Order: sequence, then structure tokens, then C-alpha cells
Amino acid sequence: MPVEVVLAGRLRAIRNMGKLSFAHIEDRTGKIQLMMRVNEIGEEKLDEFVRFYDLGDFIEASGQMMRTRRGEVTLQVQDFRMLSKALLPLPADKDETVDGEVVRHAQLTDPPETRYRKRYVDLAVNPEVREIFRVRAETVKAIRAFFWTNVTLSKLKRQFCSRSTAARRRVLSRPITISCIRNCFAYQL
Repeated sequence: MPVEVVLAGRLRAIRNMGKLSFAHIEDRTGKIQLMMRVNEIGEEKLDEFVRFYDLGDFIEASGQMMRTRRGEVTLQVQDFRMLSKALLPLPADKDETVDGEVVRHAQLTDPPETRYRKRYVDLAVNPEVREIFRVRAETVKAIRAFFWTNVTLSKLKRQFCSRSTAARRRVLSRPITISCIRNCFAYQL
């Protein structure tokens, strides 16, 4: 029984083969292959895809899930549309298995200065960098939640708000250090 789905993601690879086109789309959960045949979507739509879609564009595709002859899970596209156009195309995405390890040829292997200047490309291309950003964001969120729920710190905030302007300046001029935080927790224990 065919499964009808609608998928959206960033175009990471495009292979045009005349009346057949393959593409890979990627989101934060993974990557999947799209197969577009002229019989399914028509010649105009396939020509539109070949001429106007670049790597990095966000698209939505609907169709039936299937497996190719090689066994790869693929969406046989019946309709697609552009969600957002990339201003500049991303580097081509090519994964290769060498000695049991996956080698990504789309990574920015330039000097670190280039990676820092083109952070948007680095985040779009390297899943390891995206994972570091995700973990950092969750860590900061957990730290903020911990301090927000701490009664002692909320009492300090109330005391700070009730002080005069001169007292506030004195409080703000002192840096908050680890020992200050430890002292707050010592009183709570």
C-alpha cells in the first residue's frame, strides 16, 4: 500500500538525467532522496526544477514513498513548490564511505577565518557544527531555567529593584563571580 507524504527541506544535491531528476533534501532530522520523473510531474515542472532550483533552496515535495533498485528510501514526487530561494548556492554535498568512515566533501575545509566569516554556510553544510550549536543552546537554556527558578536569586532581584539609583549603581559595578553565586546557595542550604 503506497504511503502519501509531504516533505520539506533544504536541497543538498541535484542530479539531472534528462527526463529523470534526483535530489536530496535535508532537515534537522535527516536526509531523503527525491525522484522526479517527467511522467509524474510533467515536462514544464521538470524543466522549472532544472532551470530555477539551486542547492540551498527550501522546497516542499509531495508524493509516494518507495525504494529504488539500490534499496534507498525515496519520495516519488508528484508535486513540488519552492518555499524559499537561497541567495547564494551552497557547496555541493557528496558523502563517500572510505574505510568504514563517512567522508563529506561539502565541508568547508578552508582556513578557520573563512569558516568564521561564512558561519551560515558552515551551519548549513556541517552537521557536526549544527549539533554543537544545538547542544550549546540547550545548555544555556538549562542554566537560565536553573537560575530563574532559584528562590535566592529572585530575592536578590527584588532587593535590587527596591533600592535607590545610587545603590543600584554600586551593585552593578561589582562583577558577579562564582564565589558570589556559591554564597547565595550556601544561605539556601
